Amino acid sequence: MNIWFDTVALSRMQFALTAIFHMLWPVLTTGMAIYLVLVEGLWLKTKNPDYYHHARFWSKLYVFMIIFIGFLIPIMLLYNIYNYIVFRGKVAGGHYNH
Repeated sequence: MNIWFDTVALSRMQFALTAIFHMLWPVLTTGMAIYLVLVEGLWLKTKNPDYYHHARFWSKLYVFMIIFIGFLIPIMLLYNIYNYIVFRGKVAGGHYNH
């Protein structure tokens, strides 16, 4: 049996990836936000350019992560619950109905 053509195995892999993503993402974004606040505060207090460069680098990565998730969640919702939304009508999510 080929695992790539088994619907149950593919569904389980999709669920596993989604569960891992949902467990790690809040921890990463919350931890990075706290780190950015600390580094920005240290830079404002000490005027050390190393803190400034760290804050700039990690803030760019943080913005990238937020933009990435902002695009990813609507796509995941559109593909995973589209039939449910069509079935429920405009009450469940009018902006996803075409």
